[in-house]
Amino acid sequence: MLPREFFDIQVKFAQRASELSGLTIQDSLFKYTFLYRNFFVPSKRFNKKDKIWMEFVQTLYNTADKNITDVVYDYSAKRMKEKNMYDQSFYTGRSCFTYSIKGDSVYLHFNNLEGSEPGPLSNNRIKARKMELVNIFKEIKSKHPEVHVARGYSWLYNLQAYCRLFPSEYTTNRKVVKTDFRHMDIWGQFLDSSYSLKTEFANNFIARINKATDIKELKSIFDFYPIKVEAPISVFFEFYGI
Repeated sequence: MLPREFFDIQVKFAQRASELSGLTIQDSLFKYTFLYRNFFVPSKRFNKKDKIWMEFVQTLYNTADKNITDVVYDYSAKRMKEKNMYDQSFYTGRSCFTYSIKGDSVYLHFNNLEGSEPGPLSNNRIKARKMELVNIFKEIKSKHPEVHVARGYSWLYNLQAYCRLFPSEYTTNRKVVKTDFRHMDIWGQFLDSSYSLKTEFANNFIARINKATDIKELKSIFDFYPIKVEAPISVFFEFYGI
């Protein structure tokens, strides 16, 4: 379970966005946090009428006298339990890197499944991360001849420790996205490798939330924004010697 403080910074951001934009708090939570994804809503498209989201909104109404962060945290815990995500066997044997296929593209995903020490992107773990990527691209080459492009989207592409795992043709072909606040691709920067809150980093962010005077300024206060990257699949085959 992610720390309560992690949900709290998103709630604070959504509350300030509500004040500055005139959105209702439920619409602001929908637009400016990753709660929709965190609640394991099955719909791939963001849909305010999804029954799980509507249940959460109703919970907000029913507990109007309760701290919003507490409501969010409790509802997230409820969804975790319903999806059996507390079962650690779910993560056993899984790689930090995974992928998904859509059309002629492979999308790379990263999730730390190693814990805090020495850190999944540390010098000690470069070899392990690259081996995961080698295995992924070997599988793509043998099973997915229709794939011609590899794509990524994450705040992690701001970090040299992450970019060094990929060919430069991929990480330098980039586009910064400052309009999407509904994924871990932006909120993940507030968690360390043990999934604890980066307290000083988060406190500085909260201070900027409180100082923002309009919605445009509020949207610009993040240290890192998600970056879209892409490159031909052949670049990866050459880089990893496949």
